[in-house]
Order: sequence, then C-alpha cells, then structure tokens
Amino acid sequence: MSYFLNTYELDEVFPMTETVSLRYTLDEECPIDEYMDEGIVHDYEIHGGNYVVRFNGVDETLIESMNPDDLAEFFGIESEFVIAVEVIE
Repeated sequence: MSYFLNTYELDEVFPMTETVSLRYTLDEECPIDEYMDEGIVHDYEIHGGNYVVRFNGVDETLIESMNPDDLAEFFGIESEFVIAVEVIE
C-alpha cells in the first residue's frame, strides 16, 4: 500500500483555497495600542487621522460567509471602530 499521494489526489483531499488581504480603516478612537499589545495588530499606518491595518492570507470562503462587522470581530477588532474594509488581491 502506498502512503504517497500525487498532486492531483492531494488537491482532492485538501482543496486549495484562494486567499486575499483585508485592509481595515479604523476610527481614531480605536485602542490601537491595546490591539498591538494583544498581538491582534502587528503594524499600522495613519491616514487622515485614522488607523489602517492589514490582514494577509485571509481565506476567500471566510470573507464570503461573514459580513464586514463579523469579520472585524473575528480578527479581534471591535466593529464600532471600523470605518471601512477593503479586499486586496
């Protein structure tokens, strides 16, 4: 019995999923320092007084199955601070 799977069989067992990046614009009242301390956010930029954070490698299936507020909560960001979310491919 062979324990090796060729690439075709492996794709059937573990289908490849597409991933994208999400860019969140967060209100200036957002507790960004707390998010940094907790490891929720690793880096951010400031644009027009608002914080911009990015999450890479997000499964498209996750994005399709959740609304923007639920996605924010999934990543540990309180939805009340979310101004905008963009999908970046």
